[in-house]
Amino acid sequence: MIGASNIRQQARFWRAVERADMIKTDNEARLDDREQEAAVIAAIIKTKTADEWEAYFQARHVPAARVRTMAEAIADPHFEPRRVFRHFDGVLGIDGPLGVPLAAFKFAHGGPSIEHPPHEMGQDTDSVLGKLGYSKADIARLRKSRVIQIIRPEAGLLASHGASCAYGARIPGPSKIQHPLQFVLLLWKPISGDTGIPKPPPQPNIKQSQIGRDRG
Repeated sequence: MIGASNIRQQARFWRAVERADMIKTDNEARLDDREQEAAVIAAIIKTKTADEWEAYFQARHVPAARVRTMAEAIADPHFEPRRVFRHFDGVLGIDGPLGVPLAAFKFAHGGPSIEHPPHEMGQDTDSVLGKLGYSKADIARLRKSRVIQIIRPEAGLLASHGASCAYGARIPGPSKIQHPLQFVLLLWKPISGDTGIPKPPPQPNIKQSQIGRDRG
């Protein structure tokens, strides 16, 4: 991939490939000559390998790089000092070490971090429901009534339409669950009569204007 996008860079590019006659003085001229430029570049690029061109152009301050596969990209040595990935020796339910994307950018001070491995699916169900106002007794009744269910992939069960994870992610259905980890679903089904299942706690009605004021 050649990234010589501005006038100075494209001049360096044409000099590097010994075609100074193709240098333009403005972008309008480049647009007018686009088809010819593309044909000339295609013929030139065929004379070296991608690795050879990458080294050649970078030595001449022309922005260019070989397109990597995903495996090659994440193995780039630049990523290690920049801490783009957070590595864990082991994660429950997954064999071998695991790398988790952190952030592709850096801060002058501090920055984003990942403090623990990814949780097993459903591990935070009680915590999330508790923050929504459900008591431990409420959550126990939800489990007893099978509103909260653990669906195992090996059972070949289908997630019903409209089911949602405890943390609010939508699951289109019907779709077969194939994740190797256990999956916890909240199955909100129409229920008639008094079953003792607790209703969701009332949430405050916050207007958008209030949110803006609260954020300052």
